[in-house]
Amino acid sequence: MFNTRKITAVTLTAALMVAPVSFVAAQEATSPTQPETTQAPETSQAPAATPTPTFDDAQIDAFVNAALKVGEIQQKYGQELQGIADEAQQQALVQQADAEIRATIAETENITVEDYLAIDQAASNDEELTQKIAQRLQEIQTENAG
Repeated sequence: MFNTRKITAVTLTAALMVAPVSFVAAQEATSPTQPETTQAPETSQAPAATPTPTFDDAQIDAFVNAALKVGEIQQKYGQELQGIADEAQQQALVQQADAEIRATIAETENITVEDYLAIDQAASNDEELTQKIAQRLQEIQTENAG
């Protein structure tokens, strides 16, 4: 019983980490304002690589500030999830955390939830952007420590 509860909590903690991504993706997929497009027939050519969007320093700073806050929220709710055995209560807590994460990102100056997710996605594919974010994160943590 304890192992199952711990596995469930770990799984939900992992789900919590991607909750903002899941929410926005679901919203974008069901958005009635997006025009429907028809797909072109498939060809044997490989698709062209999509260029990584560029982000200015203000956006990177905002992303890092939001990510620090999101990390605190994830840690708080992750710890709370550890103590909850009931899956319905766990799911409710994940939804509460998701709402708090989205609100926190939206309240952060110079960034939207969509921008946050775009930067996060771009960083997963762009080592240079990842390094820039890591450097700025270290600078902010040093500033906050001193």
